[in-house]
Amino acid sequence: MRKSVILLSVIFIMAAGALPAIAQEKTAPAQEQPAPDPQMLAMMAAFENYGTPGPEHNLLLDGVGDWDLESKVWMDPAAPPTVVKGKAVHRAILDGRYVQYNMEGEMLGRPYTGYGITGYDRYNKKYVSLWLDNWGTGFYTTEGTADVAGKVRTETGSWDDYMTGKTMKVKNVYTHLSRDKFTMEMYMVQPDGKEMKTMELTYTRKK
Repeated sequence: MRKSVILLSVIFIMAAGALPAIAQEKTAPAQEQPAPDPQMLAMMAAFENYGTPGPEHNLLLDGVGDWDLESKVWMDPAAPPTVVKGKAVHRAILDGRYVQYNMEGEMLGRPYTGYGITGYDRYNKKYVSLWLDNWGTGFYTTEGTADVAGKVRTETGSWDDYMTGKTMKVKNVYTHLSRDKFTMEMYMVQPDGKEMKTMELTYTRKK
């Protein structure tokens, strides 16, 4: 019995001694956080401004979906085009910042597969596109703007010309006829400045 009383007394003394420390810990004022770095805040605001999709992206997002594709190719502008069928899949990526598209079909009697990404650069205020396919080993880029109505997008660029060993200027015109149909026309710019239409793609949304 005496041992039990001594043990309880020791526990009580230890607990009593710990109470002030616990109370002090609970009542101790919270440490003040350092003030945010103004330069860091400005940088984050800039990323938020230029890195958030804007209304210009809606033109691209209208093209998201599965499409039937008709392709017309002109080797000679005076001759009828070659017409072939294909398919395309357009998907939004990175929370709607870009649209990724895959195309499968035929070109000049050979299987053709292409892959691209299009976005709108809010900092430089222009549409930008990247294209690559199984007919080349390089990257093909174009950039441009849309009309006031936001229905016609025109992009230009300089691509490698395998036949001359130089570069050639190209112009791609995307026309959104409706939510379920749009076209892409490709023009090659001749040395004299004249444009020659070489391709027309018509996309019809799959039902």
